[in-house]
Amino acid sequence: MPLSDRLVASLRGRRTFWRGQLLAVILAMAPIALRDMAPGTVGAILPYISFVPIILVTSLWGGVASSLTCLVISLYPVTFSFRPPPGLVDAHEVEAVRNTMFVAYCAIGGVITFVSQVLRGSIVSTKAAEDRYRALVEASATVVYSMDPSGRFPGPSPGWTAFTGKDWTEQRAAGFASVVHPDDALAVMSEWRAARIGRTVASFQARTWHAPTGRYRHALWRTAPVLAPDGRVAEWIGAMTDIHDQHNAEQIQLILVGELQHRVKNALSVVLGLVRQSARGVDSLPDFLERFSGRVEALAEAHALLSDTRWSDADLEAVAEAALKPFLARTDAIEIEGPAVAVPPSTATNLVLVLHELATNALKHGALSSRTGRVVLHWRVEDGYVRVQWLERGGPAASPGTSLKTGFGMRLLQDALRFERDGEASWSLTPLGLDCRLGWRLEGWVNPSPAALAATPPPPPSRSERLR
Repeated sequence: MPLSDRLVASLRGRRTFWRGQLLAVILAMAPIALRDMAPGTVGAILPYISFVPIILVTSLWGGVASSLTCLVISLYPVTFSFRPPPGLVDAHEVEAVRNTMFVAYCAIGGVITFVSQVLRGSIVSTKAAEDRYRALVEASATVVYSMDPSGRFPGPSPGWTAFTGKDWTEQRAAGFASVVHPDDALAVMSEWRAARIGRTVASFQARTWHAPTGRYRHALWRTAPVLAPDGRVAEWIGAMTDIHDQHNAEQIQLILVGELQHRVKNALSVVLGLVRQSARGVDSLPDFLERFSGRVEALAEAHALLSDTRWSDADLEAVAEAALKPFLARTDAIEIEGPAVAVPPSTATNLVLVLHELATNALKHGALSSRTGRVVLHWRVEDGYVRVQWLERGGPAASPGTSLKTGFGMRLLQDALRFERDGEASWSLTPLGLDCRLGWRLEGWVNPSPAALAATPPPPPSRSERLR
């Protein structure tokens, strides 16, 4: 620690009353004792010439009480033991000189005590403010630095070195270009040159080398000039703030907002399509409302399910239950079975609408319209494809040659999965009921080796196969 810092630290330290008194006694008695040890002119004037520095020291380090004690002791050579230097004062003038010196000592001692206390308070408060500022800088992700008028470091900068890993001599030679990303260096140096010419604040954001992590981090630089009275730049004071995390958060926010806008636009397009399709072939407003509200509720269930998964892949069983939720609450004639399969968000939304239309058709015309009817929804994974089968049994018998009406449900079956990962859909109306089959390619599926296929046991017959 430098000597100046040690002196300031000693001023800020707390001293007990008796230690201050001891300091005053030692300093005040020392010149009196030396006067007797060094006779002659030097010894005679020593108590008087040492008065001012002794009062100043005791006041600064001991306080007012120590200063008063020192003053009282220092008056001893002036009053009871007054010895003027030989030949300087006549015998008849001794009394007048002693009285004058007594008054002068008291006045000078009081002034020095007052001034020293003001000085001590100023030094302590200035040091405390400096320490608070240093602690604030160390607690924040900010590097504070100073440069000479030419923009070079005049000496070591610990904060700069800790962040960039560069010594101040490297910055002195290369400037900001030594630590910013090469793609940002040209803009940074142009801004810095313009600030130096115009004597204005230089502010720029650049990717800055961060030695502790070994990569570039986004940082905000601001360097302001300190102007001399004649308008010249005396020095530059700057601060570099690490905003890498904030920058990344802003980029993620922009991506999320864009994704939200895209999804809202798609959802509104789907709803508009549902309105138009639901309005076709209806004879009354209640009929339209029934169709439209059912489809919108199915779409809402799909979105709720995907929101729970944060719009990542959803389980196929959960998708089926979401699509058939209003129907499962009214009947136990629907069976759902199949292995765990991850369904992408776009496929899940379309699949919910398809299953809802199949269930609505089964409730009005198919197996669910009969007390003895039942529906089996089954799926399996085969050769990298998800095979879904909707099988109705026990419903009203279909007349030979009966074909399905080409309504919204049939158009949805034709179009919903056509562009979904090589999607396909087929259906047939048999005397036993509707048999609808859907399929799409499983993402990330790898064709297994012949040895792995030979070692895999055949799956047990599904519920739909046992119903045949």
